[in-house]
Amino acid sequence: MEEKIYTVDEKYQDYLSDESRLQGWAEGIFFPESEADIREFAAWAQRSGAAATIQGGRTGLAGGAVPAGGCLLNLSRMSRAGELSRGCGGEFLLEVEPGISLLQLRQEIKRLKSEAELFWPPDPTEASASVGGIVSSGARGICAPRYGNTGRHVAGARIVLAGGRVMELRRGEQLVSLGGEKMDLLDLFIGGEGIFGVLSGLTLQLQPRPRHSWGFMFYFEQKKALYAFVEKLKRSRGELMQLGLAAAEYMDRSTLQLMEEHGETAESLNTAPPLDPGVLAAVYLEAHCGEEEAALEIAGRLADMAAESNCDPDRAWAVSGESGVEKMRDFRHAAAAAVNFHLVKARLSEPRLTGLEIYLEAGDEDFAGVVEKYEAGCYSAGLKAAIYGHILGSRLRVNLLPESYAQYEQGRRLMAQWARELAGSRGKVDRQHGIGKLKRELFLQMAPGAYLEDLHRLKEHYDPAGLWNRGTLLPPPRENG
Repeated sequence: MEEKIYTVDEKYQDYLSDESRLQGWAEGIFFPESEADIREFAAWAQRSGAAATIQGGRTGLAGGAVPAGGCLLNLSRMSRAGELSRGCGGEFLLEVEPGISLLQLRQEIKRLKSEAELFWPPDPTEASASVGGIVSSGARGICAPRYGNTGRHVAGARIVLAGGRVMELRRGEQLVSLGGEKMDLLDLFIGGEGIFGVLSGLTLQLQPRPRHSWGFMFYFEQKKALYAFVEKLKRSRGELMQLGLAAAEYMDRSTLQLMEEHGETAESLNTAPPLDPGVLAAVYLEAHCGEEEAALEIAGRLADMAAESNCDPDRAWAVSGESGVEKMRDFRHAAAAAVNFHLVKARLSEPRLTGLEIYLEAGDEDFAGVVEKYEAGCYSAGLKAAIYGHILGSRLRVNLLPESYAQYEQGRRLMAQWARELAGSRGKVDRQHGIGKLKRELFLQMAPGAYLEDLHRLKEHYDPAGLWNRGTLLPPPRENG
């Protein structure tokens, strides 16, 4: 086995980081090409006591793919897809390897021979993300309000456990207790961030693509109008979802400015009309409908809501059809790219900076209250921030934008404060996109004690030596003692 593991020299330096810009270290890196290779590596790791960090596309923002010593297990060469099959209930199933990227998956699905045009609903920002990484971090994408969690679209998995044993799971076959609640054992590994074992194969559940797709962008010059529109949207959520509403996304002025500033860096940032100086925020909505009449009804109702909220619907940006919606969605997805470009620029003068984001689920707290809380906290701390994310459920992503290490430390204190405040209410750290290493302390502050106890118990059961993904989600062994 040792001869297959490469020394991490200058050639492999890029593998020591991910999009969070957290920098790690490792002695070796291995690129398995099959499940048998992973099993061989797992057996060797157990014998030698070598810790291993599992990697896919390294597109994560939480540092989960960043090693803290030991070896890297990079799955990028395991990118094959199998043949389409039908389940017992007629569902469309596709077997894939974990290293296949979201872009490759979409291309494979287009080549499938089927009576219906199919798609896999999870649609996180980065198309180069590996499907194994998407599943293990529970990334859902902007259309989660309609299609739900990633686990709903995974019918089974093969997992290589410590020592090389393979466990095959099918949805609905086994249950496990986590924090006092019963859950499907498969879902422990979906969102488990690789701490229990290595996903070596996945059975994805595809579904027919909606016949009509529409996208809408509304621009707001006054907060009062923005908050009124969002409240109308939330009150009509049930009816709009029935018609086909799939996504409702918020982007603040800072986010839009960053996207305009870095417009020449990425094509997706150039697809929208020029930003008017008076615009304070934008709201992006997407609809997936079986019938065109439903899409037209949604469009009419959204225009009425905008007019009633003192937002000029004539200034809205609207598109229909898959290609048009894809461009508009790329624009919303480019918010994360713009924040990342800013971080890269800031690191030129202060290399110690890493991504500084918090993603808290505020439950039923009103949207205006959540936005005002974040903006007031940033103002008091003297920090700039880009705020965007899901309106329904008030799952907003706050990206702090420090220019110095002192501001970076201030930002970390501010995020800890927000976590403590929400821990005492109905809020919680949302595990979508992963906790990784950068958000681990916030997660540990907010997660219920019984939940953490069960996580530790299950970690010890499936990985008793603590070899997989040390420091991700849970403290590494040396911090437990």
